[in-house]
Amino acid sequence: MDFDDFIVDLVRKAEPDIDARLESQAEALKELECTDPVLGRWIDEYDVEYLIAAFNLDDDEFSSTFPAMANLNQHDRSQIIEALENHFDQCPHCFLKRGYDTEMNARMERAYRDNNAAVVQQLSQEEIPSAKVAAAKRSRI
Repeated sequence: MDFDDFIVDLVRKAEPDIDARLESQAEALKELECTDPVLGRWIDEYDVEYLIAAFNLDDDEFSSTFPAMANLNQHDRSQIIEALENHFDQCPHCFLKRGYDTEMNARMERAYRDNNAAVVQQLSQEEIPSAKVAAAKRSRI
């Protein structure tokens, strides 16, 4: 089981009704139309916290992580963040999406915190295969 599935399982165990809640949230979002489809597409596609954090990266890290958008400098990205923040204030759909994302992030953080030992064990199990591969490569040298 990969780490993402592991965390999803922890959240489901803590909140057995999570799938129904997520379906309900998706329906609620469908009922509200975004006021700016260009920004809304980004917001619907990505976790809001991730999106803002990505645009907040320094220039070097941003350009290496997102080479297709390497032409955007820190100033450009700060203007994008400002546009996103203004959009959240004006668009009921995206305001709601941001709230749902914040709620989901809190659920995942709670799953990490409440299952710290299991999380560490899962991470160490995932690192073992890559460590074995690295050791095997070194032994061939």
